[in-house]
Amino acid sequence: MIPRSFIREKRIYCGSFLEVEIYRVYDITKKGRKEKKQKSSLKMIQANEKNARKKLRRKIVANFDKGDYVVHLTYAPEFLPESPEEAETILTNYFRRINNRRKKEGLPKMKYIAVTEWKEKDGGKMYRLHHHVIMDGALCRDTIEELWTAPRRKGEKVRPSLGYVNVNRLQPSETGFTDLANYLTKGIPNKRRWRASQGLKEPVVKKSDYRWSGKKLNEMAALVDVNTEWEKLYPEYWYSKATTKLDEMRGWMISVVMRKKESDVRNAENRHTGNIARVERIRPGQSCKRTKRKQDEP
Repeated sequence: MIPRSFIREKRIYCGSFLEVEIYRVYDITKKGRKEKKQKSSLKMIQANEKNARKKLRRKIVANFDKGDYVVHLTYAPEFLPESPEEAETILTNYFRRINNRRKKEGLPKMKYIAVTEWKEKDGGKMYRLHHHVIMDGALCRDTIEELWTAPRRKGEKVRPSLGYVNVNRLQPSETGFTDLANYLTKGIPNKRRWRASQGLKEPVVKKSDYRWSGKKLNEMAALVDVNTEWEKLYPEYWYSKATTKLDEMRGWMISVVMRKKESDVRNAENRHTGNIARVERIRPGQSCKRTKRKQDEP
């Protein structure tokens, strides 16, 4: 006996972006046949990696925008941490220096998402440890780079740099931060640790099990690339991208990414091509303020 099914629409609101997932759901009862959930190890790993990228992308879009920063931090050989725990301590001290500087400039504590990444050789030895940090863009970029320093050693007048540091403005594409999320979650063999500041927004998820029919799902699967059809269904958003997948059991599954009309920096004629994020947000009062660092600053 085939169990009853219905079409679910799941909307994920992330900042100025909307993601919509449309798929069939089976109402499995105790007497019904349960969907097989066992997966091979490789498929499970691939599914986990995909979900990790999706979760990170949505978290970034919900909390950051163009004008905020992505910071890449590496270590010079003489300052390379011996363990991930030591690296986390160094990163914590770096964030403390940033927040101290922000306090002097009348700014609130930074909001951030940080990824610590490294690789291990066959013997378990760690190498190529580095950090990626997404943070709000309230502080001057030069200051953020200058604060990536080690404690002063005997005879040194200034704190030495811990290594290479580069600060870039975030540049969302038409689908948000897909490329950045893929980069930060790349490579199954890599080891990673995640951390984030308190108070970050979570994407808002809303589900509806009555808006779509099986017929409508099949029709839209055939029109997946027709932006005007999607913009009729979600009139407050511009179409960015949609993909389909044909599942043996569930049939068509559709994923759509759209962006809020009021957030688009382009005009209506070219809204479906190119890159949104080539216009940087200019913030008043964001000129560099070089403040002397206290000797006991960590």
